[in-house]
Amino acid sequence: MSLCELCKGLGNWMVTNIDVNNRYRHALCWNDLQKTAEVGCPFCCHIVGYFHDRGSSVSELEHQIAGYLKGQGRQTDWITQIVQLQDLGEPTDIDISRVADNIHVLCGSTGYLDEAGMAIYVAPGDPAACPVTRLHERSHVSADPLSESTLRIVQGWINECISTHSDCFTLDGVFVPTRLIDVSTPDQDPFIVEPKDPSRYLALSHCWGKTQEVVTTTDNLPAHKVGIHFSSLSQTFKDAIHVTRKLGVQFLWIDSLCIIQDSPQDWERQSALMGNIYMDAILTIAATDAANGDQGFLSPRRSACPLPFSINHPSTGPIADNVWVAAWTPHFKDAVEQSPLSKRAWVTQERILPPRILHFTKTKLMWECRTQTEIEGRPDTRQSKLTMIWYSPSEFSQFLNNRIVSTEEFSKFMEIWHIIVGEYSQRSLTFSTDKLPALSGLAAQFQRITGDRYYAGLWEKDFPHSLCWEASMPYKRPSAYLAPSWSWASFDSGVTYPLPTNTWKSFIQFLAASSNPLGRNPLGRVSDGFLRVSALLLQVHVDLVGDNHARAFFENGEQLGSLEIECDDLPEKPWCLLIVERKEHTLKSCGFVEPEFMCSTSVLLLDRVTQDRETFRRVGILNRANPSLQWDHAERVIIEII
Repeated sequence: MSLCELCKGLGNWMVTNIDVNNRYRHALCWNDLQKTAEVGCPFCCHIVGYFHDRGSSVSELEHQIAGYLKGQGRQTDWITQIVQLQDLGEPTDIDISRVADNIHVLCGSTGYLDEAGMAIYVAPGDPAACPVTRLHERSHVSADPLSESTLRIVQGWINECISTHSDCFTLDGVFVPTRLIDVSTPDQDPFIVEPKDPSRYLALSHCWGKTQEVVTTTDNLPAHKVGIHFSSLSQTFKDAIHVTRKLGVQFLWIDSLCIIQDSPQDWERQSALMGNIYMDAILTIAATDAANGDQGFLSPRRSACPLPFSINHPSTGPIADNVWVAAWTPHFKDAVEQSPLSKRAWVTQERILPPRILHFTKTKLMWECRTQTEIEGRPDTRQSKLTMIWYSPSEFSQFLNNRIVSTEEFSKFMEIWHIIVGEYSQRSLTFSTDKLPALSGLAAQFQRITGDRYYAGLWEKDFPHSLCWEASMPYKRPSAYLAPSWSWASFDSGVTYPLPTNTWKSFIQFLAASSNPLGRNPLGRVSDGFLRVSALLLQVHVDLVGDNHARAFFENGEQLGSLEIECDDLPEKPWCLLIVERKEHTLKSCGFVEPEFMCSTSVLLLDRVTQDRETFRRVGILNRANPSLQWDHAERVIIEII
């Protein structure tokens, strides 16, 4: 195939122009681009093809334009094609501009949609890879995600990790899963086994979706021990079995097949073991871009395509005949954490606990272990987790072999826990009653590391800070009981914790707490719980401001602050409990300016449950309440919050 007339001049232009304002005129509108693609221009075909890969029609693309984030260009060491399609079908110029190491295909806008990005590179050994062209050598990525070349890469990652990464340990020789799936014989249906000794196995992390998967039940367990019809399995399960066989591993663990789904007793037992299951797997297969089981994750990937650009640089003469165009690869963090899989709450611990994860995305395989991350075909993207900032709770995984002893280390772990809770609470659960079970495997590892007591999502040594969570709007306390009112797990909405500060003073004394397990998982569902504290308590008056906001005033009329209400039946005169007072740097505290501090308090808003004894429930919080001398006159009392 030959380039269209408009594309023929692009080769020389892209190595001689770096000014973002110097654009290469390509076409008059989107329809013109489609016509040249239909004729066979390989570059135009790839621009159009990447939109078609996402199932986008012209009308759908118009809607996507409104949602893109402007200015998300990334300074990478490769040339990237980014396509922006706006005012589709209207006469509007389609231009190409060079921004550092990026090329943007622009249509009627200065923004772009990175989903249509393409990387341009030259093959290894091509002299065009030089500072003059700013083109880089890249190895081709196979269209088949299980090709021999791809499997060699994967096996290399696994071997290197097992042999050289001390942090990427498993529970070899210690843990035995209750059930595994034997997939060792290609011409035989997989079947469930109940191993007696430790075995090497892979685990699957996936989205269930709305379609009913094949599951193991009390009735069909005997039949599943004989065989599970391969044809009855979802595409994701079939793909996971193919991967397991290709890697030469006999056993695979899949939640819906290895847990008896209609047995509450077995479900409780297995949810308590979930942390060990993922920690002991040799490798976790992540169906990262599959939103449901029907999609699978082994679909052919768009192959790299040679473009016959003729590059003739003034200072070097002719230096290349072919430039290759391939799918643009997003940063590891974006590709994984913004994927359909990461929307599931259960995946929080499935992402943190495994020693090794192989992410199957639409364009590349991505490797993640406790030591580093890597992207298929991009060895230059290898990044050590030991050098990363704690931007993600997944970075906690590298410390799973520690046991915390110092106060400073414990405080850091609690900061991580607060981040994990915040991200976890934003993710979706099919059943709200899974709120605590879906995090119990991770909680078990925190407990092993810290030796601390765990109460329905909160840690004893983290009091009083653990009480300072805020629910995000819209507030949603489920009708079913999930946890005591003082626990973030009592909400179906997302929660956040205030930023940590080293300057604070506690006004609450922890006396006792309890959360009674509802089942066989000691860190899972709870039937009830209480928190007993000694604290300063004052009654206040509240004025409602809208549906979920109110202003609180002391009895003398002094305003305590504005608060967000977490219930529909707020009493007119609730009680306030002073938790902590903190000092925080103001926005003026920067550079060489003398630091300035702002004092604020965190105050729980409580409703008295019984009149005959001091029992309350949480109904709101003020995390930036005004300090007040009124607390000097408050009586210290012992109360219980349920």
